[in-house]
Amino acid sequence: MKAVLIAAVISLVAALFGTPMFIKFLVRRGYGQFIRDDGPTSHHTKRGTPTMGGAVIIAASLLALGLMVIMEKHLPFGMGVVLTALFGAFHGFAHGAEIPASTGGLSYALGFVAATIMIQAAGVTLGTIQTNRFSNWAKAAGAGVATVGAILLVAA
Repeated sequence: MKAVLIAAVISLVAALFGTPMFIKFLVRRGYGQFIRDDGPTSHHTKRGTPTMGGAVIIAASLLALGLMVIMEKHLPFGMGVVLTALFGAFHGFAHGAEIPASTGGLSYALGFVAATIMIQAAGVTLGTIQTNRFSNWAKAAGAGVATVGAILLVAA
């Protein structure tokens, strides 16, 4: 549990410090929020505001996950279920808020669910192929995930 907390603290610190740096990077690059015309007119004041701070949270999560795999630690089952459900709810809400007005919500949701099922199936398949839960292959994959997270955090 100690290693899980260490990975979580590293992830939190990376997200807290990485988000302001990433937003400054986005401003320098001229990236900003697109405001749809069919939304409330009060939202037009947000046009051009960088709002991709979620990317830093994803990068920090990758860093924490990779570190946990390298350290051969895993969450208790209940905590894993709760965190997966929370991440899934926020992820679903984020994509649900992006549904274009011209697209039917049901077809969009079905496509999103189908893609999620395929990603989950791939993860379960890869996890089942492993005979030794924390083999060298898993550690190498964890190092790769942590590296990607770290690169995304420092790229800003």
